[in-house]
Amino acid sequence: MMKKTLLISLVIIFVAFTVVSNAQAVDGGYIELSYDILNDQGEAKIELWKNLGLHRIGIKGKSDIHYTLKGGVVPAAAPLNQYYEGYITIALSENLKITGTSFCTHWFSQSGRDMSEDESGISIDVRYEF
Repeated sequence: MMKKTLLISLVIIFVAFTVVSNAQAVDGGYIELSYDILNDQGEAKIELWKNLGLHRIGIKGKSDIHYTLKGGVVPAAAPLNQYYEGYITIALSENLKITGTSFCTHWFSQSGRDMSEDESGISIDVRYEF
């Protein structure tokens, strides 16, 4: 089952990357950085997408970050994980959308988590907007 999930995930991510990797093919996107001043934790995100009529295909990436001061002076950041997502949204109408998503989370050694805790999967979401 894991091999089948991984294969389907790779296909969805490949299709998403192929469509949005060409800068002229990108309709939108963003880069976002956030920082929690109380816990010295942050998050870096990026998303790119291509609209195909009412449909959308895209990719997302995210990393949780731990901030610190090296030597008590120099700001430094260490990524704890990487999260990847490829998605395809099909609009059945203006109000009804189905999204297929392939995702994976990889934990780095500095997170203190074992690589056996890496996660991957495929999800299907149905959304009705009113």
